[in-house]
Amino acid sequence: METASIFSILLKWSLGIAIVWGVWFILLKRINQFRAIRFFIAFGLLFSMLAPLLTPWLLRIFTAPEANFPLLFSISLPELTIVPIEHQSTLSLSSIVFYISIVISSALLFRLILNLIKIFSLAKAGKIINRKEITIIEHTKSIPPFSFFRYCFINPSNISTDKTELIVAHEIAHKKHYHSIDAILLELIGVIQWYNPFYWILKKVLIEIHEYQADGEVIAKSADSEKYMDSIVSVAFNGIALSLGNNFNKSLTIKRLAMMNTKKVKKYAVPALALSFMLAFSLMLIISCDNSGTQKNASETVALEEKNTPINELVFIQVENMPKFKGDDSKEQTIFRSYINENLKYPEIAAENGIAGKVFVSFIIETDGTVSTVKVEKGVDPSLDKEAIRVVESSPKWEPGTQKGKNVRVQYTMPITFSLE
Repeated sequence: METASIFSILLKWSLGIAIVWGVWFILLKRINQFRAIRFFIAFGLLFSMLAPLLTPWLLRIFTAPEANFPLLFSISLPELTIVPIEHQSTLSLSSIVFYISIVISSALLFRLILNLIKIFSLAKAGKIINRKEITIIEHTKSIPPFSFFRYCFINPSNISTDKTELIVAHEIAHKKHYHSIDAILLELIGVIQWYNPFYWILKKVLIEIHEYQADGEVIAKSADSEKYMDSIVSVAFNGIALSLGNNFNKSLTIKRLAMMNTKKVKKYAVPALALSFMLAFSLMLIISCDNSGTQKNASETVALEEKNTPINELVFIQVENMPKFKGDDSKEQTIFRSYINENLKYPEIAAENGIAGKVFVSFIIETDGTVSTVKVEKGVDPSLDKEAIRVVESSPKWEPGTQKGKNVRVQYTMPITFSLE
């Protein structure tokens, strides 16, 4: 996958997450129906990552079948950028950004793995107390109590006996609602979307919701809510927490105490949630759509309607088996584009005069695999246009496209960008 394609997917992921944040901020921020909002944020984050990958597949399923008659058109190949040899560098700005992103993402992934190792090491070294609802791991580390899936990690020396059961009940609530799955999802998305401020906001909101859910369940079953509130205040200021676990966080303590005394907002909750889901996921599907290569040019015309026209004289929009260059059957024709990139030279006269721009070249793969009818659909300068035509005409034979078992002609268009940067 090329750098440009990777950046395109990253942009769609970022926009999807921004949409989830925007809908939450406008419609759901003041609604404390935590179960539904947690599902909206968690599923929204996951869907924002999957939508750009699933949308092309969904479009193929639900798109109406092509008409039975062929159309005259040009399949647009991905853009190719050419720079003068003397201006070429081993690393472009986009490449530098890409490699820096890879380094940061790798560091975050390493941190995630390291946190998992720390948790498993703590579980192995601690004293195990098996309960029906949860497994308690007693340890001696200076960290607040936290849970990870069915394990609850506690340092008994930091918590008084009368408060231990309330803390365990809180962690059981985390385990019951599978909050650790959200934590893993957030960390994995963060490996890719670490630069996205909306991701960090939603991560903070989802962690808060986890605590509100757990607090609400404990208070509903506890006879002494004031004792529980006192316990979370005293525990919240003990040690440094592991980011991966469901833990008692200092910055959340005041918010949690306030939320415990807040009535649930039921008015407009259901309509707001329904509207939020429809709006967020519709917008994400829209931004995930990629219409490149599917739209026809204004100059395209319906195929020749003469019934007696031989099939091998028509130019098709789509055929059962598309032409292949050196066995490459990818939609992007990567090998052919590499061939053009290796053989096309930036004209010296154009480079000396600072001439740059995008040349659109169309060509037809004939029934015998040869490249014909090479012409500039939209040019920039005669020197650039001529070089683009030259290199496309020099192409070796392709494996021709076939329709109903017969070789047919297929037309392509390739944008070639001549850049001095």
